[in-house]
Amino acid sequence: MQENYLPYIELLTLSFSLTIISTLLYRFIALKLGIHAEPNNRSSHNKTIATGGGIIISFIFLWSTIYFLFYIEKVPPEIFQLAVGIAMGAFAITIVGFIDDILDTKAITKLFIQIMLGIWIIFIFLDNIQSILNILDGSLHWPFIFLIIFLLVWLINVFNFMDAIDGMALSGTILIAIGAACLILYGHEGISVNSMLFLLLAIICLAFLLFNYPPASIFMGDAGSLFLGYIFCCMIIKTIFDGDLSIWTWIVLLGHFLTETTLTTLLRIKLTRKWYKAHRAMAYQNLARIYNSHKKVTNYSIFHYFIWLYPIAWLTTISENFAFLLAFISLLPSAYVTYNYGPLYSNE
Repeated sequence: MQENYLPYIELLTLSFSLTIISTLLYRFIALKLGIHAEPNNRSSHNKTIATGGGIIISFIFLWSTIYFLFYIEKVPPEIFQLAVGIAMGAFAITIVGFIDDILDTKAITKLFIQIMLGIWIIFIFLDNIQSILNILDGSLHWPFIFLIIFLLVWLINVFNFMDAIDGMALSGTILIAIGAACLILYGHEGISVNSMLFLLLAIICLAFLLFNYPPASIFMGDAGSLFLGYIFCCMIIKTIFDGDLSIWTWIVLLGHFLTETTLTTLLRIKLTRKWYKAHRAMAYQNLARIYNSHKKVTNYSIFHYFIWLYPIAWLTTISENFAFLLAFISLLPSAYVTYNYGPLYSNE
């Protein structure tokens, strides 16, 4: 029996349209209320721009997801309960991010909330994580849990670190989501729940990117970047335990973001006493200043996905014995660029 794709297409179209309309309305209101980012010595912009628009991405994605699962897919109660649990955390981190966009919350407060959300993610996926704990020696249980929390908090922040020039974080998010959706579809007959969720995320972010692509007229802010980091934390865990994608495939898809943020931080720990302070020493920020163009750097990043990361990500799904090696190789170009144009290049 042939699958009816019309409900999926209708929901994707509706989500895209709602995002455009909501973004236009939000931008107008935000500028009226003074919710905007001012240029400073750490920013890569020279004009006042509305910020906090990521709240639109978050709320429309959460609405679309609940509608899709409940009315279109009609998933079993346990799957819907999982989605509600994920949505609760997503709503919380969006509000925290939005408040930070307006009031500039203290870093220690944000870190505490992110740790709590890391614990919340573990609670949501406790049955899956318990299956790993059952394999590990009892003495390794708590170290493993602490490691998971650390990695979750780091990934939540990765998207925030990559959101410093127009279009960079959003274009990367779209490409990661589309890559994940295509690879999942490659291994399934028809549209699965996970693949549709990635398509929804991609189409909503694409609609917002129309206003965030260089030169941006609105920023998603922490409300968007922290939400995206959280959602990917949850979806990575879900797709790995569902058997849709491996950890090595995810490392490839996230290769640019993970490599640049991690290597930049390690280099700053070595070079700078207050390495944890806000900065603009990321390679992509330096390159934007070198080329005097956000658009060129964002486009180079997009090009990198198509000619390098996508092919290798696909190879990890068909060459599982070499997946670790492929994942390592995929990180090398980003590592090279970060080493040469990151903190070592900056004149801080």
